[in-house]
Amino acid sequence: SELRHNIWGPVTLALFCDAGNVWKNERVCQPLDLYPSAGAGLLFLTMVGPLRVDFAHQLRPNPEDERPWALHFSLGTPF
Repeated sequence: SELRHNIWGPVTLALFCDAGNVWKNERVCQPLDLYPSAGAGLLFLTMVGPLRVDFAHQLRPNPEDERPWALHFSLGTPF
């Protein structure tokens, strides 16, 4: 889910949370074994389309010992 709030003119703040997982094959798939994350982002409306910067942090440690945070840059609308 995502909550957006217009800060000023072309700048919007987004707060979000989601959950997901990836399995190697369907035999090990456990639909309730999800990894939730939460974060915040800024959306800038530009002449070439929306530009977005998001920071997310995992709320549950993963067994692969990957870093628990991610920074994403995107141009355009994802959906």
